[in-house]
Amino acid sequence: MHSPSPAKPAAHVEDRRTSPHDDPASAHDFKRAMRLHGSQVVIVTAGTGEALTGMTCTSLSSLSVSPPAVTLCVATSASIHPVMAQTRRFGISGLAPHHAWLADRFAGRDGSKGAERFTQGAWEALSSGAPVLKDATFALDCVVDSMIPWRTHAIVVGRVLAIAVAGGESLLHRDGAYAGAVPLTPASPPPRGA
Repeated sequence: MHSPSPAKPAAHVEDRRTSPHDDPASAHDFKRAMRLHGSQVVIVTAGTGEALTGMTCTSLSSLSVSPPAVTLCVATSASIHPVMAQTRRFGISGLAPHHAWLADRFAGRDGSKGAERFTQGAWEALSSGAPVLKDATFALDCVVDSMIPWRTHAIVVGRVLAIAVAGGESLLHRDGAYAGAVPLTPASPPPRGA
């Protein structure tokens, strides 16, 4: 006969729930929260020739390992949106800290647009023809699996056709500024009662 296990003390959780009739979360607070969500900075590219275009992106996310797939969000007003919809191909280049100037360029901060942005940096094609940076920390060549409209954006699901991995430190974006990632030793939890 087994004796019952002693009950574990319940964790203290402060109840800050709101009623369903309260006002929705404010855009201001949402922006403040998301600014603290550090993200890898990548450049997304699509098209060829005069239709070549690209953008800086921080919404890249792994979706599946088998088959390899990613998601990212693209504003429907962005020049890359119709190109991706037509060609169904795009490239992703993971940026390192020394690429911060290129991230600014593909965000339009230097006034360049379209194919003009590619006159800086060294570019190559892996499989589909979409350009990727030769010295990217990683590069993914993708085919558009689906583009799901959501208000002002499209959620793009891309199946990965080809991969190049060089490694190195990643360029991050957090709280309105670029940052680098520093490996940390996992911290121990505080002693009980602290």
